[in-house]
Amino acid sequence: MPNPPVAVGYPFPSNCSSVENMNLFLLRHGQTQWNAEHKVMGRKDVPLDETGERQIQLIAPYFDAVHLDEICSSPQLRALQTAQAVALRKSQSVQMDPRLSELDFRRWEGKVLDEIKDDPVYIQRREDPENFHHAEVESFSQVRDRVMDWLSERESSDKSVLLVSHADPIRILIHSLMGGKPDQLRQYRVFNCAVTALTNGSGFWELLVLNHRPGLDLSNSI
Repeated sequence: MPNPPVAVGYPFPSNCSSVENMNLFLLRHGQTQWNAEHKVMGRKDVPLDETGERQIQLIAPYFDAVHLDEICSSPQLRALQTAQAVALRKSQSVQMDPRLSELDFRRWEGKVLDEIKDDPVYIQRREDPENFHHAEVESFSQVRDRVMDWLSERESSDKSVLLVSHADPIRILIHSLMGGKPDQLRQYRVFNCAVTALTNGSGFWELLVLNHRPGLDLSNSI
């Protein structure tokens, strides 16, 4: 049997393994073929591609030395596959929660940016994300409400929790916990299979690690 992959890169800060306060790890799912093709996935169950499978095998060992009380995942297949890679190594179960789901993008599902960039609904969402509402596209405020509701059940406890989700729910959560202004939401980028770590041990949320992934190639991300 081949040896398990060894994570290469900076380890998590040492206090991430403590349970004296809530430690929160945010992990975006690995790459899918639709990610590579820049298609809007929404709630479509697109599995990880070969690159995504490699990514989760590289990131999963990072959690070997980290105590996790819970591993929580979006129910979308790509997120669940990513969460299960960590859970398997730690002999833990995955809790699926629909509040961690990707945004409902059914208006644009399966399309690329060139096909939607002139849509008045897309333009409105881009120019005024805080006040955007549409029946066929979930708003940022709706996503914020559901992910913060998920967090509110845990943040007063001394737990260490891994959340596996999608780019928009993760960046909305980071933005909310960092007290960001409405127009700053798009300033956060979340890469496939990149991890962010936060803790609230000082009475407020601190950002310890942002968007880290073994072997992250910024030349292909910017």
